Amino acid sequence: MTLIAIVIALFLERVLSYSPQWRTHSLTDRWIRLVDDRIGPRAWSLAVYVLLPVAVIATLQYSIVELPAGEVLILPLALVVLLACLGPRDLREEVHSYEAAVRRGDDALAETLLRDLLTGPLRHDGPTSGRSPVAACFVQGHERWFAVLLWFFVLGLPGAVAYRMLASVACHLGHAGRDDESQRLAEMLHGAMAWPSARAAALLYALAGSADHAFARWREWASNYNGDWVRSAWPLLAQTGLAALARDPQDDAASGQLECLDRAVHLLDRSMLILLALLALLTIGGWMT
Repeated sequence: MTLIAIVIALFLERVLSYSPQWRTHSLTDRWIRLVDDRIGPRAWSLAVYVLLPVAVIATLQYSIVELPAGEVLILPLALVVLLACLGPRDLREEVHSYEAAVRRGDDALAETLLRDLLTGPLRHDGPTSGRSPVAACFVQGHERWFAVLLWFFVLGLPGAVAYRMLASVACHLGHAGRDDESQRLAEMLHGAMAWPSARAAALLYALAGSADHAFARWREWASNYNGDWVRSAWPLLAQTGLAALARDPQDDAASGQLECLDRAVHLLDRSMLILLALLALLTIGGWMT
């Protein structure tokens, strides 16, 4: 049932991406704004941001599974939760819109779309000039797809909700200028959940692209690793992804950026197919045992 839910959710997410209303949805951001409006920034607000929705989903999942037809009835809940956790914006459509704006010479729109694409786990202030949208694709692919699906496969619906909420809250608190224990704890928990899933995603990127280049870059990155495990996932994803394109990470601002963007999106699609194949093998193996 887990694999079926993932496949259907990915299909629906792709179909719904053509809807402008769906592309701009963000249920997690709405929940965060609701908490901010009700209780404001407090030391314990992180528990409300994250633990309350995780507890609600875990309770619903347990209650439904205990019913006589629970294994069938859990599918609609799984689809709703996965659709809410994937994204929130469609990465392919975002990249294509950015490419179209660049080709038209619409610098203002391109800058806005690039800023959205670069909005991720690490807070970056100031202009976006000189920062790589290609590298950002590999970080965003993990944040919007792979991490959610991997944690859903491992821990079920609470795992998917926990990752999406931690990622959203850490980004929200960072961009809001919060520099307190809640913000640091959110970043630490986000980094802890991203540590295994990012390495799994980096492995998928390597298998979907130039494995020799990707693993060589991974070894080079590991030899220079500074021990900051909270933030280690994002440079690993970016460098491994760029290397899987047989592209030197030092050449981020080189010509051919739009062509590399298309190749990056295709590599992400191939990585997703490999992930689905691996999950299918694990599922079949579970049935056989």
